[in-house]
Amino acid sequence: MSHEVMISFSSKSLPMVEKILRRLEEAGLRCWVSYRDVKQGANYQESITGAIRTAGAVLFVMCREFNLSEETKRELSLASSFKKPMLPIRMEEFELSDALVYSLATVQYINAFPDFDVAVERTIARLKELVAANAASPSDEERPVQTAAIAPVTDSSNAQKYADIARQVYADGIVTPEERGRLDMAREFLSLSDEVARGIASQFGTRAPPSAPQPLGVAQAYAPPAPPWSGYWMVNVGEGVSRTWDDNLRFGYMGAGHGLRYRTALQRLSVGDRIFAYLKGCGYVGFGEVSRAAVMIRDFMLPDGTCILQNGMRAPLAAQHADDPDRCEWAVAVRWIKTLPPHAAVKFPGIFASQHAVCKLRDERTLETLMVALVS
Repeated sequence: MSHEVMISFSSKSLPMVEKILRRLEEAGLRCWVSYRDVKQGANYQESITGAIRTAGAVLFVMCREFNLSEETKRELSLASSFKKPMLPIRMEEFELSDALVYSLATVQYINAFPDFDVAVERTIARLKELVAANAASPSDEERPVQTAAIAPVTDSSNAQKYADIARQVYADGIVTPEERGRLDMAREFLSLSDEVARGIASQFGTRAPPSAPQPLGVAQAYAPPAPPWSGYWMVNVGEGVSRTWDDNLRFGYMGAGHGLRYRTALQRLSVGDRIFAYLKGCGYVGFGEVSRAAVMIRDFMLPDGTCILQNGMRAPLAAQHADDPDRCEWAVAVRWIKTLPPHAAVKFPGIFASQHAVCKLRDERTLETLMVALVS
């Protein structure tokens, strides 16, 4: 790999890009930027596509004009389709377009304001983590080609692998388009037939169409039922422009929202529920108990009687659409019992995590580890 980080940006942010590029390369990260690295006479679009395809991570330097740039939208789409780790850094406070909010819904942000130097140091550290993780995963070219002769549709090991993925995807009965795509990719990679895949998925309570074929014997044999619910919940911190782990700790809450399905997920939590907070890219960072049911962020009051929005939250867009119940942030009050800084988060290879805002924690090994680290 000739470069580790591809930098995507709009022309308006070029002066800041040059500063960030210099800091990243001084820190040892090999970077690719279009204005410097597209070779003379080369096709620009092909060069961009190749740079994203071969990058270990893609950094999006975002300013107001990012919303309007068709090039950056295409680069974002390419990074997503190539399954590249993405890291946006916002250079100023602005409202993302709905299209960008959707595309970056599960991606953590870094804000370059008010302290640019601190933000760049965080960016460097996070990019090194993403590049290392990407290097540890085999690329499409390195993966062995699976054929029917090598991995027949009745291969029990492949069926078991698919069942393990399906169990995580359907942990709380809600399947996002991204996760459905993940299942489709797993089915193709493992060379499972549609019938076998549907049969395995049906073991986890999926809403298969009435016409779907009945599960084959191999699906029944190698798709054991999900473990019983532990009674504990996993709640995603979902750190970004609308919420931060620092705010969660400072004000005693967990948040979700900016869409009916996320609000509804948070409303599943009741007073007395025990939750484990998961911070994407780090691990589990907290254990607590729900003390008040979910309310719109504008109605979340602190013990001193003031609204949370009046107390200098770090999340720059926490108050976005505050009066719209379907588009605003929602918050559930949490009494934190034990918390950890992100660098000390609980994690191990294979630890359970979900993209859902809230889901039931069933994985036995994950629960046992969390009980020791955060509960006992």
